[in-house]
Amino acid sequence: MKESQKVWGGTETELLAVKQVVNKLFRFLWGGSFTVVTDHESLLGLFQKKEFATKRQEKVVLSMLEFEFPLRYKHGKLMIFSDALSRVPATVAGIVKTVTQE
Repeated sequence: MKESQKVWGGTETELLAVKQVVNKLFRFLWGGSFTVVTDHESLLGLFQKKEFATKRQEKVVLSMLEFEFPLRYKHGKLMIFSDALSRVPATVAGIVKTVTQE
């Protein structure tokens, strides 16, 4: 996350996280079907809106329109694995990336 993005609100930060994951897994997701599960309930309506609260939200949502995916809400207490994965240190993530590319 860039320094300028660290001051974004909760909804925009969660939206950015979805975008970053979709971009990172692009070659695996393109042409297939997948579901995005979030513990941030306010994201559910963003992909169905025609008007957005901020230009930033609009820009991020529009950048992901090439994918069609349902967005599902799941309470954060029930999403134990995703919370652990979001805290993986960069060095471990780099090792995992190297291993999976081989």
